[in-house]
Amino acid sequence: MKESNTTSASVTMTEATRLTRLKDRGHYDYTTINHILDDGILCHIGFEWEGRQIVLPTAYARHEQQVIIHGAVNGRFFKALANGAPCCLTVSHLDGLVLARSAFHHSVNYRCVMLMGKMTPLLSLEDKRTALDHFMRVCIPGRLEDNIRPSSDKELNATAVLTMDITEASAKVRTGGPKDDDSDMQLPVWAGVIEKQPSTYQSVTDANSPVPVDTPDYIDALRF
Repeated sequence: MKESNTTSASVTMTEATRLTRLKDRGHYDYTTINHILDDGILCHIGFEWEGRQIVLPTAYARHEQQVIIHGAVNGRFFKALANGAPCCLTVSHLDGLVLARSAFHHSVNYRCVMLMGKMTPLLSLEDKRTALDHFMRVCIPGRLEDNIRPSSDKELNATAVLTMDITEASAKVRTGGPKDDDSDMQLPVWAGVIEKQPSTYQSVTDANSPVPVDTPDYIDALRF
């Protein structure tokens, strides 16, 4: 669904991003990190606000080595991030349920990314418009070219657009089947993976639309 330009370069590991358990599942290369980011549309961002830890969901898009988010300019969430609050951004995908022969070895196949750092607010209307146009092209390809009304300057002024560099990051991935103890292999129990298939969504036309318009092909082609 999203852009997947890749590079063989890797991020620099830090104490915050270095895996300490199951290290073989860790990845620090931009290729893996970018692919995982590009397969998602929803992230969770954790930060501290007035002495309390808060985690909130929001949509995102990647552009090169940055993640873009946007929301209400007066919201406490975006105010805190725009003012430089340290944050942690995560994206996770559940790829399957791993059913083993013992309760202990049940697991899940997953891909996840964690980014650490601070957000940078975009201030000019031109920069905001460029970033949000890219956001639309990445999340719903074809939509921006489908006669929708562009955002007005007033709307852009009411929108906070923030970017986060993909510099302090790590990915963690689990694949494959169950890993049972040798002593459990002869148990008469089904074991394997219940794999998650790509989700499809049904488009529902706005019942209040006064103008009949056919559903565009790019809508039915969307996969999340």
